[in-house]
Amino acid sequence: MKARKKAREQTYTDTDNEHDSEEDERKIESMNKEDARESSEKVLDVSKKRKGGPRMKIMSKRKKTESDLEEEEDLKTFLKVVPDKEGIIDYEVLEKRFLISNWELKFYHYDRHGAEGICYRIFRSDGSSRWIKTFSEMVTRFDRLDLVELYNLVMQRFETITPEGVDLVLWGDLRIMFDANAEDELWQNQERWNLKSWNFYENCEVHTLTLEDGIEIHMLAERKYPLIKETLKRMMSLKLIAKFVSDGAYDLLRFI
Repeated sequence: MKARKKAREQTYTDTDNEHDSEEDERKIESMNKEDARESSEKVLDVSKKRKGGPRMKIMSKRKKTESDLEEEEDLKTFLKVVPDKEGIIDYEVLEKRFLISNWELKFYHYDRHGAEGICYRIFRSDGSSRWIKTFSEMVTRFDRLDLVELYNLVMQRFETITPEGVDLVLWGDLRIMFDANAEDELWQNQERWNLKSWNFYENCEVHTLTLEDGIEIHMLAERKYPLIKETLKRMMSLKLIAKFVSDGAYDLLRFI
């Protein structure tokens, strides 16, 4: 955990500077526009699209009883809705996504002090790619299958070699999400954690616990993690932040 935290600090030292952040966003937007132009010139192979039924369990089909509605009223006490300024995610677009086929890191100078920043380049099976700054951004943009595909690719790459630097951050975030181990240092001394926020992302059914020191713990909504009872109580008191009211958010609150 210490190595991952140090890697985060070295990578994102100046990201809290508003001026630098805006410049960073402009550069990434420019890179994505360039990639979009390049991919639009390629021949689209529809056979590489994902196949199969519904991608996400968006809403329960079961008719709600009076008891269900009463329970949801109680659960609203622990839910804080903060609408997405950019608009709610289009699940039809996610349905048409192509497989993630590869990923890479790019280093570049992005702030006025000349400090280096990194960006992940995500490649899809149709030849398109997108630059994404952090794993946290991936969680807001990806669906569950995207995360599963990325996890498999990253774990496969580091089967025989040890990840270092920023690679260690990505590898660590994915391993904690899909293969959490109660013996990991991350889960120790939870009574010392200073909780900052707790967010739910319907698009990939992931919830993220953010600590005051900048550590982010990304967790699958349906999976148990080595969180002690006191931490769970503090999370509920903090309230779950969601972009809109959903069965997924209520299910997570029940599960917790």
